[in-house]
Amino acid sequence: MTCFSGRLLKLSVCLLLLMGMSACGFHLRGGGLKTTIERVYVSAAPGSELVTPLKRRLRSLGVQVVGKPAGAPFRLHLIQDDFSQRTVSVTGRALAAEYELALAVHYQILNAQAEVVADNHLDVSRIFRIDQGNLVGTSEEQALLRTEMREDLVQQIIRSLFLEERPQALLQEPQP
Repeated sequence: MTCFSGRLLKLSVCLLLLMGMSACGFHLRGGGLKTTIERVYVSAAPGSELVTPLKRRLRSLGVQVVGKPAGAPFRLHLIQDDFSQRTVSVTGRALAAEYELALAVHYQILNAQAEVVADNHLDVSRIFRIDQGNLVGTSEEQALLRTEMREDLVQQIIRSLFLEERPQALLQEPQP
């Protein structure tokens, strides 16, 4: 009997936590994006670091990424993405102590007639400390931060595409 009441107590606590989280508006990151967009054409400047994760994320949301612009109601063109690194602070021996990493993207959304509907610029930055005693770990941390920054920009682009406030003309299929 004690075992059953302990389980019931745990279940009750879990249900209360779930209800509390849903009542405050909590949802998983990237969840809750509703879209009527079925197909999109994504293009980018050569060497873009964002095109592959962007296409992957769009596919995971159920959007078909088409290979030709004619097959999509609108196009997403990544004009330019730039990565930069600058020293933020130095040690007493004039060695870099902290770096700021910055990743920026300039992109356009075009309709089926190749008219620019939106022209946006987004950027993210991170600051990290350099461990002079562990340079391998520092370079791995930099690679991880750069990956996270790419994912952040992809999330921002997708949110800008799929927000409910987007013009309905952009989200609707062209009429024949």
